[in-house]
Amino acid sequence: IRITLAATPKRLRVHLAKMAVVVGVAAVIMAIVLLVGRLAGSAILDSRGFGGSLGYDGEGAVYGALLVTAMVVAVLGCAAGTVTRNPPGAISALLLWPLVVESIVGGVLGVLIDGWKQDWMPFQTGLNGVLVSTHDLEFGRWGSIGYFSLWVAALSLLAVRLLRRRDA
Repeated sequence: IRITLAATPKRLRVHLAKMAVVVGVAAVIMAIVLLVGRLAGSAILDSRGFGGSLGYDGEGAVYGALLVTAMVVAVLGCAAGTVTRNPPGAISALLLWPLVVESIVGGVLGVLIDGWKQDWMPFQTGLNGVLVSTHDLEFGRWGSIGYFSLWVAALSLLAVRLLRRRDA
């Protein structure tokens, strides 16, 4: 993308085009994964004598939440790559943050702040939105994904600001 950014004065347009392609590809891949997983799961259960359906009342909501979350994570990947300008660094940050950093930060805040809940950690909340059972969630399914999306939007705005200010 550096060559394109050097040749194009409208950096925001390039960034949005890249993001649109990445989000579109993520949505198509996630839809295929969900469809293949559903069909394969049904075939496996049928072959082992467990007839019936895999379906349940909230199945469509879970599939929709997975699809939307995949698209939000695609935006997050674009934003992290733009902020760091280093793909391995962005990938490392995106792996370490939900697996290590949120656990440590959430644990420390839980000790320091009386009544602190892990529900305020962005990745944890976003991933909770794709759970089958959401009756325990503070924000509900779509509220959890929306909260995560707000964090992603904030990082995306930072990425756009940095992209406008620095060299390709």
